[in-house]
Amino acid sequence: MGLSSDEPRPSLWSDLPAELAGLILRRLPPSHADRLSFLAVCRQWRLAAQQQRGSLPPALPWLRLGPRTFHSLPGGEVLRLTGWAACTPSKAARTCSFDGWLLLERGDGTCFLGNPFSGATVDVPRRLADDGSAFSVGTLMRKMVVCSPDLVAATLLGVDVGLCRPGDDTWWASGSSFSRVSRDGWYEDIAFHSGKVYGLTADEWLVSLQVADNGDVEVKYEILPQSYSDTDQEAESDSDTDSENTGPEDAEFDPVTDPEEELPSKILYLVASHDKLLMVKWSVPRTGAIAGAAKVIDAIKLKVFAAELETGRWVELKNGDLAGQALFVSKGCSRAIHLAGHDQRFRGDRVYFLGVDLATCCKEVEIPSYGFYDLRTETVGRVFLNGGRYRFRSEWFFP
Repeated sequence: MGLSSDEPRPSLWSDLPAELAGLILRRLPPSHADRLSFLAVCRQWRLAAQQQRGSLPPALPWLRLGPRTFHSLPGGEVLRLTGWAACTPSKAARTCSFDGWLLLERGDGTCFLGNPFSGATVDVPRRLADDGSAFSVGTLMRKMVVCSPDLVAATLLGVDVGLCRPGDDTWWASGSSFSRVSRDGWYEDIAFHSGKVYGLTADEWLVSLQVADNGDVEVKYEILPQSYSDTDQEAESDSDTDSENTGPEDAEFDPVTDPEEELPSKILYLVASHDKLLMVKWSVPRTGAIAGAAKVIDAIKLKVFAAELETGRWVELKNGDLAGQALFVSKGCSRAIHLAGHDQRFRGDRVYFLGVDLATCCKEVEIPSYGFYDLRTETVGRVFLNGGRYRFRSEWFFP
C-alpha cells in the first residue's frame, strides 16, 4: 500500500496564528535588532508585527561607536549600516548622528541628513542668510533636530540657533546675542516640543523660536534663570509680578545651585517628554576635589526640572515624577522612553548618559562607555563596553 496523501506535513513558522506571533513579538526585549529579525522570518510575521505596531513599547537606542558602527541595546550586537555607500559621514563634524539621522557628505562637499531605515533625506544648507558666507556644516553645527518634514533646527557653534525649510539655500539665524544679557551667552541644547523649537542657554534661559512669514526668526523668552519653583518655594510666590517673560532687560542672573556645590562643572540637556519639556542638570565635581575615579563619578548630582510655560518657571521633579520614563541624554540627541520590562539594566526613573560627555569635566577619571543616574536611589551606575571606554564621539541613535 502506498503512502497516504493525508499524512500531516511538517509545521512551518508561517502557519503560526497571527495572535501567537504577536505574543512572541511582545515578549521580545525592546530591541530594534530583534524586531528586524522577527520581520525577516516570513510575510505572516510581518503582518503580525503591523497589527502590534501601536501597542509595542519603544525600542532601546543604539550606541554609535564609529562612523557607521553601532552597539545595539540591550543585546550588545555590533551592527554596521551600509546605506549611501557613495557618501561618507561628515569628517569635520563633532557629532554625525542626530536622533535617527546621519549627517553624510557627498563627493562635492555638500551635506545631507539621511534616515537609514526610511530612506528619507534632507539637504543641509551651507550658507547663513545674513551674509551668505559658506561654512563647513560639520564644523559649525553642534546639534540638528529634524522637527518635521518642513523644518530643521540646528545650533550654530553654540552661540545661535538656525532654522531652515526644505529647499532653503541658507540657514535663518535667530540673531540672539545672549552674551549681552547673560554671563554665559551660548546655547547648551535645543529641542522640538509642541510645534515649537526651544533653546536652553548655559545660564538656564529657555527661549522659543519660530520662522515668521517674512523669513525672520522670532524669539520669545519663556523662562528666565531666576524663575525656579519647588514645593518649598511655592509658598513664597504670592507676588503680583507679571509671569510673562518678554525680554531679558530686567532679569537677574543667578541660576539656582545647591549650597554645597563648590564650583562644579555643569552639564545641561533639554528633553521633550510627551506633554513636558524637561531640563536635565548635572553637577559634576572637579577631579581635584575628590580622590579616586569611582568617587568622582559617584559624587555626581543630578536634577530634572519641568518647564512650566504658563507661569514661566522651572519646577523640579521629585522621585517618581517621571512616571516610569527613562531619559537618554547626549549632546547630539536626547529622548524620553517609557520602560516597563523586567531587564534590571534598563528601568524607568533613570537618566542614561554617555561617558564622553563627562570627559571635559573628569579628564583624570576612567570614563565609562555609558552610565545612568537613578533618581529614586540617587546612585550612579557605570557600563564599560569591551572592558573599557570608547574615545570616539559616541551618541545615542534611535532607529
